Amino acid sequence: MEIKKNQRLAFIDVLRGLACVWMIQTHVLNTCLSSEFQSGTFWNWLNISNGFVSVCFVFCAGAGFSIFTSRNIDSILSLKPTLFTYLKRLGFILFIGYVLQLPPEMSWNRLLSMNEIEWMKFYEFDVLHTIVASSVVSLIIVFFLRVKTTYKLSIFFILSICCYILPLYLWDSGILKLIPYEIGTIFEKPPLSAFPLFPWMGHYFLGISITGVFYNSKNKRKTMLMVSGIAFTTFLISILLKNTFYTSPIDAKEWWDSAFSHFVYRGSLVAFLFSLIYFLERFLHTFAIAKFFQILGKESLVIYALHLFLLYSTYKKMGLKEWFFNSSTPTEVVFLSLSLTIVSFFACYLWSNSKKKHPTGTKIVQYGFWFWFFVFFFFGKQLGLVVQP
Repeated sequence: MEIKKNQRLAFIDVLRGLACVWMIQTHVLNTCLSSEFQSGTFWNWLNISNGFVSVCFVFCAGAGFSIFTSRNIDSILSLKPTLFTYLKRLGFILFIGYVLQLPPEMSWNRLLSMNEIEWMKFYEFDVLHTIVASSVVSLIIVFFLRVKTTYKLSIFFILSICCYILPLYLWDSGILKLIPYEIGTIFEKPPLSAFPLFPWMGHYFLGISITGVFYNSKNKRKTMLMVSGIAFTTFLISILLKNTFYTSPIDAKEWWDSAFSHFVYRGSLVAFLFSLIYFLERFLHTFAIAKFFQILGKESLVIYALHLFLLYSTYKKMGLKEWFFNSSTPTEVVFLSLSLTIVSFFACYLWSNSKKKHPTGTKIVQYGFWFWFFVFFFFGKQLGLVVQP
């Protein structure tokens, strides 16, 4: 399988698109399902599976970084515009990440009146923050680590293991209590930070190393067979370690919260899924469902922001949460998830086609939206658009 210089790897987009649908289902389920249905074996297994959604996103972001640097390494090292375009995109993603953590009313006055707990929530590291921070760290490593590809990928793999190990010592050391929470939230364990840099940056580094090995190999099918075998074996070993050494409820909680083998368990299963999608790509390519997931994967940032707004927005009670919070049956959750997925898909499809066919008009729409946002944010109260609590 030869890969052209600017060719997108469709199976990575498909995996990211699958994660998008998975993410919508997870958020709708956790928000809308009535508590009377939140028990039993099926619920527990569903909860466990939903824990892999964010790992997929972070892993795929690392995979995308690996391909980007492989194709543009000369531009990066010589500080050409390609690098600054990439940095500008990272800045935009970070901006979106913080916008999504603004108070529900999204106003300047509301921001200035936030208390310490609300500020801690604002500074909390989410998936987008982790991806941006991991990308910047990876860029620094690539820029200063001018070594052969093989050594570079080995270093990223070793760093991923280090990121899995660090939480074992960092979270219990007490050092995070000595630094301001604005910085500490980057590293704090859940629930203070949903996606702390360690271990989550490890999933990003793992995506870089595995995708780099695949991208630079001559026999890509054989490489992916090797990846799938190692990943699945590692996954089984992680489960075996859990069942052997973490048998009591307290030990089991410790495993899910901070055990090294738990982080490896997550990363290895996503790596296996990554290789599985690669082998299924030719089969899936003949079906429209592959195109469906690919479009979602290409526009994952759009679907990420859009579905959060549609689900959680409290402005004038527009969000689904305002109507279905903790009150829906499993059938209603399925219907809501499908509806939100379809709406998000058409938004992604229209946006993707618009960028191709009407790039200038798309930019005008984008700039117009952000102009409206800033007017709403800074002058919404004066214009009667925002009602302060």
